[in-house]
This record gives sequence, structure tokens and C-alpha cells, in this order.
Amino acid sequence: MLAPVVARADDPSLPIHTTGIEHFGFTVTDPEATAKFYGRIFDGQLFQEKDPPPRFYVKLGTGYIAFGGNPTVTPSIDHFCALVENYQPQEMRKNLEAAGVTMSPGPFGMALDPDGLRLQLLRVPGGLAKTIIPAYRLSQDEALLGRLFQYRFHAGRGLRGHSFGNLFLTALSDVTGDFAEAVRVSGEVLATLSQVNAGIVRKDLGRVAEGRAALRKIPVSRLLEICAQAGAQFLEGTLPLGGGATQSPRQYLESLSASSGLPQVMVRRNMAKIHAALTNMPAILHGLSGKEIADLDQLLVRLQQAAEALDRHGA
Repeated sequence: MLAPVVARADDPSLPIHTTGIEHFGFTVTDPEATAKFYGRIFDGQLFQEKDPPPRFYVKLGTGYIAFGGNPTVTPSIDHFCALVENYQPQEMRKNLEAAGVTMSPGPFGMALDPDGLRLQLLRVPGGLAKTIIPAYRLSQDEALLGRLFQYRFHAGRGLRGHSFGNLFLTALSDVTGDFAEAVRVSGEVLATLSQVNAGIVRKDLGRVAEGRAALRKIPVSRLLEICAQAGAQFLEGTLPLGGGATQSPRQYLESLSASSGLPQVMVRRNMAKIHAALTNMPAILHGLSGKEIADLDQLLVRLQQAAEALDRHGA
């Protein structure tokens, strides 16, 4: 139970006039995982500090809850914050200390209650600090998103037989300009896909042919090198996300599981399969075509010419 700050009878500066509680801060073993839990309950748009250490935030109307910590801590309430009218921090600190309230040191000095819980006081209107940036939005319909990426087109020139997930990666390769980069950022895009409207998705799908044309200009040997690099980064790399944040393979696994609805064990197996395919692509292509890598460029040109001829005939 939170103990109130009791004013002395001869101290007219107390009690402090507050507009209410602004936020609670919690110390937890995994700030991101805990934020995801509450984000699914209250608000799927997560926020985070742009600089380490990792700290995540979930909004509750005009207030929010904050999560920091590390795997070795014991979960606890770190502090709670009330917004104060006529905010004058130095004067308030002086008055609280005069009233016998213990104050923690530092510029954000907090009042300590008898149990050691910390009370922070900030000015109205409060809100997230300028050092806090959007992290990503959790999918509100994970099962539906999973079915979307598994969907295979049954009609349409150039689409029939392809899955949406494969076309998504092709389009993302075009958008990023690099296949390895597309693989790297795909988990983050999946986690934020619920913010993308249908028009944007249709626009990207409409550029699939353009993306394929760009890929055809790259020699097969170079594409295979990119595949191998992408496979290694995909399975082992801790990669930058921007704003000082990074994503480990474990974080990618959790992000993809959350956005697709697949159990983490299945995502982990799929990650291993994708890594094996990307890093063994020369052997796979040789087994499928019976051709040496040096001959594949000419083969692909002939196949493309044949496909274009069929399209003209069908038109």
C-alpha cells in the first residue's frame, strides 16, 4: 500500500496539489516482453528510449507505464509519478524535507515512503519525454496476419501459384535495394504491418515485376554471394534497427512469432531451414538445373525470353 505524504500542521505548503497519477515505472527481467504483454491489453503502439539501456513504454490514455531492468533483477515497482500544479521542484523538495520526507539525490529527486517506494513529481501536462521514440506496433489480429502470409494466389498473370509471403519479400527487396537487407528488416516490417493500409500493400505488389527486372541485372554468382551473406545474418547477426536500437536473432524470432501467430519452436525451425537454403543455394540450383553456376545467367536469359513470348501470345 502506498503511504501518503503527511503535512505538518504548521506547514502551509502541503499538501501538494496534483492533477493525478501520470505513470508507473516497473523493474522487470525483460522490459520488451513485459511491454508486449501490456501492449496487447491496452495499446499496441509500443515506445522505447532511443538510447540504451532498453526501456519500453505502454500508453494508458493520457498516462503510461514504463518498464526497465535486466534478467537478474527481482520484479518490483520502481516508482510512480504524480503531476503537480504550479511545479517548483526546488521549493517542493525543500518543503518535503522540512516535513520529514526523505528525498533521493539527483536532479529527479524522488520522495521515499516508509517502504522505500519512490514518488516522482513532475509538471503538468507531463507525457512521454523527448528521448522516447516509437518502437513498433503489435498486431491486433495475429492469426489473420499469419493466414495472409501463407495465402497462395490462385489467379492473375505473374501471381498465380505464388504465396503472399514470397511476394512480400520480393517487394521488400526492391524497396530496400538489397535482398540481404530485406531479410534483415522483414521481422520489423511484420511487427509494424498492422499500421500499413491496403493501398500501400497494393502499391508494393504492383512493383513486383520491376523488382524482378532489377534482380535480373545482377549476375547469378553475385546473387548467390548475397544469399549466403543473408543466411548468416538472418540466423546469427545482431543488427541495427536505427535510433541506437538493435535486433538479435532471439528478438526477431519473438517478433515474427507475435506477428504471424506461429509458435516460437516452429519459427525457430523455419529460421534454420531458411538459413540452410540461403547458404547452400549453389548446390540447390545445380541439383535443380544440372547446370554450372557460370551457365545459369544465359539459361535465365533464355527462360525470360520464353516467358515474355508466352505473355505476348496470351495477350
